[in-house]
Amino acid sequence: MSALSFDREIRVEPSNLDPELKSFGFILNFKFMDNEQLNKIRHSLSHLLAMAVLEKFPQAKLGIGPVIDNGFYYDFDLPQPITDADLPKLEKQMRRFIGQKLIFEKLNKSLPEAREISKNQKYKLELIEELAKAKQPLTYYQSGKFLDLCAGPHIVSTTEIPTEAFKLTHVAGAYWRGSEKNPMLTRIYGVAFEDKKTLNEYLQMQAEAKKLDHRLLGQNLELFVFADQVGKGLPMLTPKGSIIRRELERFTVDEELKRGYQHVYTPPLAKTELYKISGHYPYYKDTMYPVMKVDDDELILRPMTCPHHFMLFKSKPRSYRELPLRLAELASQFRYEKSGELSGLMRVRMFTLADAHIFLAPEQAEAEIKEVLKLIDFINKNLGLKKGKDYMYRLSLGDRQDTKKYYKDDKTWDFAENVLR
Repeated sequence: MSALSFDREIRVEPSNLDPELKSFGFILNFKFMDNEQLNKIRHSLSHLLAMAVLEKFPQAKLGIGPVIDNGFYYDFDLPQPITDADLPKLEKQMRRFIGQKLIFEKLNKSLPEAREISKNQKYKLELIEELAKAKQPLTYYQSGKFLDLCAGPHIVSTTEIPTEAFKLTHVAGAYWRGSEKNPMLTRIYGVAFEDKKTLNEYLQMQAEAKKLDHRLLGQNLELFVFADQVGKGLPMLTPKGSIIRRELERFTVDEELKRGYQHVYTPPLAKTELYKISGHYPYYKDTMYPVMKVDDDELILRPMTCPHHFMLFKSKPRSYRELPLRLAELASQFRYEKSGELSGLMRVRMFTLADAHIFLAPEQAEAEIKEVLKLIDFINKNLGLKKGKDYMYRLSLGDRQDTKKYYKDDKTWDFAENVLR
C-alpha cells in the first residue's frame, strides 16, 4: 500500500535516441514562496541557534545549518542528549542575541587560518579540507563572538529578524552528511516567517496535519504494520489495508485498459547487464541493493521497470500499425533508502508503481502526451485531489552538456522538448 503513484514514459519510434526518457508524475507537495530576504533571515537564525547551543554546551561540535522549506536546521554533536522540552530555553537565548543587534560580517580566510579557527571542530575541518581541495573560497561569518564556516548569505544585522516570527519545532537524529556509516548527530529544526500571524497559521496547519498523519491513521485503523524482524522500510498490509490497495489497483488497471493500455508482468529482478545497457546502473547503483550471484549470472532487484518494458518491445519485429503501443504494469520496485530517510509509507525500500511506457511515432507524440495528462487528472480527481492545490506537473529538461548521461542527438532533443512544452 502506498500513495497512488504514476509514471508514464513516452518513447518515439523509430529513433536511435537512448537517453533517460521524459517522465510525467504528480507531486503531492507545496511550498511557501520564499523571497531572498526571508531566506537570509532563516539562515541567520540557524547561526543564532548554534550560538545558543554553544552557550549551553561549550564543547558541542558543529555540523551544518542550512535553509530549508519554511525554515532551517542545525546539526550538532552534543555531549548529552536534548529533547523538545529544551527548545523553549534555546529560543529564549536566541531572542536575547537578536536584542543585542549583532552584525553578520563576512570574512575570507586562508587555509591555515581556517584550520586554526576550527581546530576544535572536527566536522568543520572535514569541510575545510574538501573546500581547499576543490579550490573553493574559505569564508566565515562572524556575529558577536561566534565565528562559523559559511558561504552565506546572511542579513546585515539581527534587527532585521522579527522576534516573534520564528520557532524551534523539534529535535531529530541525522547522520553526518546523510551516511549511516558516519556519526549520528542531533538535528534541531526551526521555522521562520515574515510575521507572527503567518507563523501561527503555519503552526495551526501543522497541528491539523498531525491528526491526519498516515502513520497514525495506519496504526489506529489497522491498515499496515512494520516489524524489525522483517526489516526497516518494508511495510506489511493487514487484511483491511489489502482491501484498500486492491480497490486502488482495480480502479487503476480498469481505467488504463479502457484507454488502450496493455498490462504486462515482468520479474522484480534482472541481470546487472540490463541496467548497464540501459544506462541506469552508474546513476542508481548507490541506491540499489547488492548484486546477487546466481550460477554464472549477476542479478539485482530492480529500481525501475523501463528496461524490462523495452525488452518486451524489442522481443519481436514491430509494425507501425501497432503504434502507439502502451505497456503498463503495477510494478514492485526496490530502492535502498537510508535508515534516517525512511518514513511510514512515503519513504520505503519496496514500493509499487503504476508504471507505463508508450512507444509511438513522432507525429503521435503531442496527442499521446495530452491523453497521459488527462489520465493522471482523472485518477487524481477521483481521489479528491485538485490540480494546482494538491499536485502539480514539473517539466525537467536534459542537460545536453552532460555527454555521459545524455545521448548526443540535438535534433531529437529539440523535437521532444518542444512537444513537451
